[in-house]
Amino acid sequence: MSGLGVPGWQFGIDDLTTEVACGTGNHTIAWRRGKLVLCDHDLAAEAATLAFGGPPPRCVQVLQAWRRARRHARFVKVDDETISYFRAKNLPLGEQFQAALLPEPLRDLRERTTWLHALRAGDDLQKRRRDSVMKAIRRRAEAALDRVVDPLRVSMEIASSARLLPRGAPPRALGRPGGGHIQMAEVFLPPEWLSTVALLDLTAVDGCFVLAVAAPTGSVDDLDAMLLDWRCTRTGRLAANVTTARVQRADGSWHRA
Repeated sequence: MSGLGVPGWQFGIDDLTTEVACGTGNHTIAWRRGKLVLCDHDLAAEAATLAFGGPPPRCVQVLQAWRRARRHARFVKVDDETISYFRAKNLPLGEQFQAALLPEPLRDLRERTTWLHALRAGDDLQKRRRDSVMKAIRRRAEAALDRVVDPLRVSMEIASSARLLPRGAPPRALGRPGGGHIQMAEVFLPPEWLSTVALLDLTAVDGCFVLAVAAPTGSVDDLDAMLLDWRCTRTGRLAANVTTARVQRADGSWHRA
């Protein structure tokens, strides 16, 4: 199955709105068709105020962090405990941590959209940045695997594992003994998995792990998916079962058609 190309996938992400405390009230920030929009600010007027040394309002700070995160914080995942520590110690968060300054759900959205830019730039072709791609795949894929295999943990011990394949390689899955009584649920994924499956938050659907997707109709809300579920064999082994099915998105949720 060949997946959708990287360009244009940001338009497959649902529109999103959130509120932040700004000034004396709450202001709305929206994600619309690939861009972050400050709904309650005139950016030209704000730029003039900043030019005269005025402090940026909170909404503008969020927009600045969003833009800097794209350039400097690819794949950086900073947890709330780390952010609290930096702020309690009054330590500056460098540009590499700009994503940490974003409120959720914008922080998660910024992480997902940076995958597009990183893979377009060939980050996975450079060793140092390939490690970052691997970490991003492991974080997303292993969390989804854990949810999918969890029902089988009643009868066996299972550990989840995700590994990186070269660009263009077909994804695959493997169930194998992991030592002792542990069974390994493994997936092998190319970098494009981040910019397609994970970008659309389609890592798992109806109890199955999603290995790859394609859009035969041209719509990112109606996809052919390569789905993976796991079976316990008669000998107590974990077996991978791969099928294809149509999946559709409605009201932000994915389900089999």
